[in-house]
Amino acid sequence: MDKVWLKQIPALHRDDWLKSHGFFSALFATLDNLRSLSKLMRTVAEKMSKDFHAMAAADQPFDLRSKFEKFAMEAIGRIAFGVDVNSFGDEPKMGFVSNARQILTRTVLDNLKMIIAILPYGRRILRRFGVPLFKRKETEYFIKVIEVVLDNKRKRTKTDDSDPAAADLIDFMLDESPGEDSIDSSGEHFLSGSDD
Repeated sequence: MDKVWLKQIPALHRDDWLKSHGFFSALFATLDNLRSLSKLMRTVAEKMSKDFHAMAAADQPFDLRSKFEKFAMEAIGRIAFGVDVNSFGDEPKMGFVSNARQILTRTVLDNLKMIIAILPYGRRILRRFGVPLFKRKETEYFIKVIEVVLDNKRKRTKTDDSDPAAADLIDFMLDESPGEDSIDSSGEHFLSGSDD
């Protein structure tokens, strides 16, 4: 699991960093992509605005922090994964929300593992005892989400009546990749965390 997390741009070095940075920079370099993302953000902001209006009409107090947590969760789900988390609705997709919260919550044990990892041979010690640096269950959940989203997007044809102006980050990545074969291999490389 840790190898998956180490594929993040901040954790990469030299050629791997340049390759990934160049790929993602190209995704955000086009005005169409930025317009599409802003359309998704506007949709999420409208959901939050409706929620504020409903609370004001009912003359109910509310916790502003929890509203913005919902906004952030909805924006991440919508823009990165293309998933409607429904965080402002009556029944949010609790698997997505709870796993995201768990990943973002740092416990004393998580901090201890990070401290051990930065010590000389610390990562080797953690690996030797089978202690993952990052949260395994939550990571596996989001890998599964990405796999399902990718499968659904690959099955969708260009003739679908889905709004091309509302494409998400995964759509951009699929469009930017040279071909489906390379997407499969690079996706498997990323998800498996292999070093090949």
